[in-house]
Amino acid sequence: MDPIQEHCEALRTCIEPSWANIDEYLAESYPLIHAQFSRVDEEGFQLVGRHPFDHWRQDRNLALADDPSELDIETLITQAEKDVNQISAFSRDRLINWWTSNIRANITDDLFEAVKELQDTRQEIANIHEEVDRRVLETAQVIGVTTTGLAGRISTLRHVSCKVLICEEAGEIMEPHMLSALIPSFEHVISIGDHQQLRPKIINFNLSLESSQGALFQLDRSQFERLSVGERNRKPFPVAQLNIQRRMRPDVSRLIRETIYPRLLDHESTKNLPDVVGLHDNVFWLDHRNPEDGSQEDKSRSNIWEVEMTHALLRHVIRQGVYKSDEIAVLTPYTGQLQKLRARFRRDFEVVLSDLD
Repeated sequence: MDPIQEHCEALRTCIEPSWANIDEYLAESYPLIHAQFSRVDEEGFQLVGRHPFDHWRQDRNLALADDPSELDIETLITQAEKDVNQISAFSRDRLINWWTSNIRANITDDLFEAVKELQDTRQEIANIHEEVDRRVLETAQVIGVTTTGLAGRISTLRHVSCKVLICEEAGEIMEPHMLSALIPSFEHVISIGDHQQLRPKIINFNLSLESSQGALFQLDRSQFERLSVGERNRKPFPVAQLNIQRRMRPDVSRLIRETIYPRLLDHESTKNLPDVVGLHDNVFWLDHRNPEDGSQEDKSRSNIWEVEMTHALLRHVIRQGVYKSDEIAVLTPYTGQLQKLRARFRRDFEVVLSDLD
C-alpha cells in the first residue's frame, strides 16, 4: 500500500478511539500516561482480558473530581501523568478527544506531505518526458497536432521554437482556440479553410451568430471568417482561393457555382465521369408532400417516407451489379433521421458511421 493510501486508511480508522489508534501517539508524546496502560503490572504479571485502556475509557461510575469548566487540557494532562485513574469520566472523554484530534492532525500533515511529494515526483517525471519530447520534436520538420493537443503540450512546444503555423479547417475552429495556439516563436500563420461552410461548433445557441442574443458574442465565428470577411473600419485580409475543383462532376458543382462560388472551375478529369448506372439523371431533386414524423416538440426531425424511399433507391442501385455498398454514402442533417435510416438499412446492408456521426 502506498503512503497516501496508508494515511487515508489511518484517517478512516482513527475516528473510533481505541488503544490501537492511540498507542503509538501516547508512547511518543506522553510516555508517563502510556506506561500506566501497560498490560504488565508492577509485579511483572501479564494482564489478560480487555485492555486496561478500554476499562479506563468505559468506566462511567466515577464522581466528578474536578470542575470541567475550570480545568484546561494541560492541567488534565498533568493530572493524568501523575495518576490517570483519578481523572473523572467527563475529563477522560476530553483527553481522548484531544488525543484523537492531535492524531488526526498529525496524519493529515503526513498526508499533505505525501501528496506534495507525489506531485513533485510526477512533475519531475513530466519534465523528463517533456525534455525527451522536445529533443525529438526539434529534429522534425513538420509537427502535426490539434489545437487541443497544442494547448495541452504548449510548455514543450514553446521550447521547440517553431516559426510557421499551418492551420487546416480554420473555418471550423473557434477563435480562442486559435489565439491559444499562437506561440511567441511563430513568425508566419497560414490558415486554410472555408468560412462559407461549417462554422465552429458551440453548445449554447444563444452565443452563436444565428441568435439575436449572440450578436455580442459570436462564439461560432472563427478567426478565419473574421479576417477573411473583414469588420467595420477594417479591410479583410488577402485571401487566396482555389478555383479548380477535382471532386465533383459538373452537374454537382453547378449547384454551388451558381450560389456561393461563382469563380469555381471544373477540372478536365471531372468532365468525363461515367453516368450513374440505373438512374436516368446523375443529379435530381425529389419533391414530395409526406409530412415529418412526431411533433414540433421533438428535438430532431425524421420522415419515415424518406427513409423507405432511400432504402428502395439504395437497393435498386446496388442491384445494378456495378457498385458495392461501401462505395455509397447516404447523408442526412438530422440525428432522428439518421437513427431511422440506420435501423432500416441494417437489415440488408452493413452500416458504417464515422466518429463524427
